[in-house]
Amino acid sequence: ALPPRGPRPRQVCAHPLLLSPAYALVWSAADASHAARVVNALAICSGVLPVNLRARRVVRPGLAFGAAVFAVAIPPTVYAGTLMTENAFYPIFAWVAFALVLALERPTLRRQLLLLALCALAFVTRAQAVALFGAVLAAPLVLEWTERGRPRRLGGWKPLYGVVAVGGIVVFVVKHARGESRSGILGW
Repeated sequence: ALPPRGPRPRQVCAHPLLLSPAYALVWSAADASHAARVVNALAICSGVLPVNLRARRVVRPGLAFGAAVFAVAIPPTVYAGTLMTENAFYPIFAWVAFALVLALERPTLRRQLLLLALCALAFVTRAQAVALFGAVLAAPLVLEWTERGRPRRLGGWKPLYGVVAVGGIVVFVVKHARGESRSGILGW
């Protein structure tokens, strides 16, 4: 089915914001395109840092370095030379995974808010990242279920669930107040 006619809803997208300095700093369109490709290559390669930090928590530094190398030795890095949102999404996803590990280790308010902020950044980069919110909400429950013998409580996760619940309610109320369809929350 085709999307409804009329004005498309406004949607924030992080990838053009990432590339905008490349276009602002050069004069010709060709140079701006090359600069944007450099920014994309740097963005996708920046995924090595969260992968290395996450790997260092479980293996020796040499093996963690190997994990970081493999993080950029994957087929999607071919897209680094193109202007696609995957280049920005890949490192953001790696940071979300690292933040989730940190929050699962010790669910402080700061770590939970950082995790939600990274999920929101991933969402404004690619709308498919809405699935990360479901994964983040399910992770404490799965951890609690798998560690049944250890006395771990879900009470430490109240801020996460509270912020997500309040945020969801606010989004629905704003959509309703504007007279917009609530089915368009995730964009087209």
